[in-house]
Amino acid sequence: MKFRILEILGLVLILISYAFPFWSTYLSSPIFGYTRQVYIKVMLAGYVDYTPPDALMQLNIAHHYVGLPPLEPEKMIELKLIPLLPAGLAAVYILHMLGKLRLRWLVIITYTALLGGVAYFQWWLYNLGHSIHPGAPIKVEPFTPIVMGSYEIANFRAFNILDVGFWLLAISPVLAYLGKKFKI
Repeated sequence: MKFRILEILGLVLILISYAFPFWSTYLSSPIFGYTRQVYIKVMLAGYVDYTPPDALMQLNIAHHYVGLPPLEPEKMIELKLIPLLPAGLAAVYILHMLGKLRLRWLVIITYTALLGGVAYFQWWLYNLGHSIHPGAPIKVEPFTPIVMGSYEIANFRAFNILDVGFWLLAISPVLAYLGKKFKI
């Protein structure tokens, strides 16, 4: 069986996606200091990366004042499951490369998994923004953070993106298609 260079590159992109964030949020607020931002990145390797190192603590303090539940990554099942996304897509990709799975199914499975992950994450963000404790010191109406884009809640500004890890996974079926179409 002959593998095409672009197909191999697509598999490599899936595997290196573990080193990159799937989703990132950039937060700024006077509570963090006027010249400082907080970056939170959900990594495909199953952990959350924070900049600065006390970002989670600062965010949880802000959550306390507006009545949101604290973020506790060690208790989040999602972080234990997210490494399965690239692993599963790599397995599907290898089946395609071995001729056991048609390109059409590779594309359907990949984009269904990615869009399903984004939809689930949006649902999780909705639940977070609608879990406000009524006795909080600062009154904030329930809100829905968005997966992609910017928004403002009280004196917090957020900019959220689907990050490099997501796009590496999304590009892999395109490379398989181009490899097949142009025999590269």
